[in-house]
Amino acid sequence: MSNKNIALYTFEEAREILKCSKVRLRELLDTGELRGFRLGKYKWRIPEEALLDYIKKQMTAQTDK
Repeated sequence: MSNKNIALYTFEEAREILKCSKVRLRELLDTGELRGFRLGKYKWRIPEEALLDYIKKQMTAQTDK
């Protein structure tokens, strides 16, 4: 692994970025549609790269319709 800093977002920060409900974000994380990991039982961390990948995928899906 390189020494590059990896940007991580909290659950609430990711929710603000995606403009979605807590329930919807939890669904995305639980199903693996959005990648993230837990620190302890309740604290999620979502890498910036995972958010960008999810957003790009959603934009592609919209343009393919």
